[in-house]
Amino acid sequence: MKLVLNFLKGKEDRNNFLSTNGFLGMIEMLNVIKKRLRPEKGQVLVFSILLLPLVLGILALVVEMGNLYVHYSQLQNAADITAVAVSKKFNSEVDIKNLPAEDKEFIIKIANMDNINKNFPIQPFVYSDENKFYVKLEKNIESFFKKVFDKSGITLPAYAVASKSTKKLTTFTTDPKSLTWVKVE
Repeated sequence: MKLVLNFLKGKEDRNNFLSTNGFLGMIEMLNVIKKRLRPEKGQVLVFSILLLPLVLGILALVVEMGNLYVHYSQLQNAADITAVAVSKKFNSEVDIKNLPAEDKEFIIKIANMDNINKNFPIQPFVYSDENKFYVKLEKNIESFFKKVFDKSGITLPAYAVASKSTKKLTTFTTDPKSLTWVKVE
C-alpha cells in the first residue's frame, strides 16, 4: 500500500514499480486509484430511493389487477347462474320488458346471491329473442388508481346467454353491446 501511495505521489518510478511488484502490484494500484478518485459510498441508497416509487407503483398495479380479476370472475359466474335461472324460470313467451315485480326481485336476488360486497350491488339487465335469454350484469368496483384520477370506481360488465329450449348456457351469436338491454330494478 505504501508503494502505491508513493507511486501516486510521484516518489516511485513507474517502470521500477511495475517491474518489482508485477501484476499484483498493478491491481493494487488500480484499486487505490479507484478509491481515491471516485468515492462510491451512499450510491445504493440514492438508487434505492429513486427506484422505490416505481417498485411500489408496480406492486400496487399488480394488486389492483388481481382484485379486478377476482371481481370479474365472480361477476361472470353470477351472470352464468342468472342466465340459466332465468331460462328455467320463464317460458319462451315471457315479455322481458314488462316483468312483474316478483320476477324482477327474483332476477336481482339470483344476480346478487354470491356478491361479497353488499355496498356495491350487482345491477342486472336482460334481453330476450326467439331462442335465447341474455343477461348482462354490471358492478361498480372500488379502484385505487381510478379513485386517484377521477373519483369513481370501475364498472365491470359480464355477459351470459342461455337457450330457451335446452335451459343451458350457450354462445353469443350477436355482439352483446348492440342489444337493447332492459334494466331490472
